[in-house]
Amino acid sequence: MFLPWYRIGDTGRVESAWQAYTYVLPLLLAIVLIGTLLGVAKAAGRSIGIGTAAAVAAFGFLVTIIVVVHLFIARPGGNAGTAVAFGGYVGLAAINAVKGGAIFMIASARSRRRRSVTLAS
Repeated sequence: MFLPWYRIGDTGRVESAWQAYTYVLPLLLAIVLIGTLLGVAKAAGRSIGIGTAAAVAAFGFLVTIIVVVHLFIARPGGNAGTAVAFGGYVGLAAINAVKGGAIFMIASARSRRRRSVTLAS
């Protein structure tokens, strides 16, 4: 969030996500908070339900699409006058890490469910 997301023209000026798009901020903060909560719950040994993990993955996909559009299509100042800086890529990687973790949780929950059905049979 605080890293430079955009370089503006030849001026050398940079903008972070905080400066460029204030309406994307709640989405980015929410995905960070959700990812942190999932990690803490998993570290505490709690089981994460498939529905919860699927909701997190779906929200992660939504945030990814919005951030990609803003990073590569609807840049502040237009695409000709603005270049993507490394912070945008770091932010996108962080979103994908949360989304990937949720997908991994879905896969492991399904695997546990199959094992319990097999053992019960």
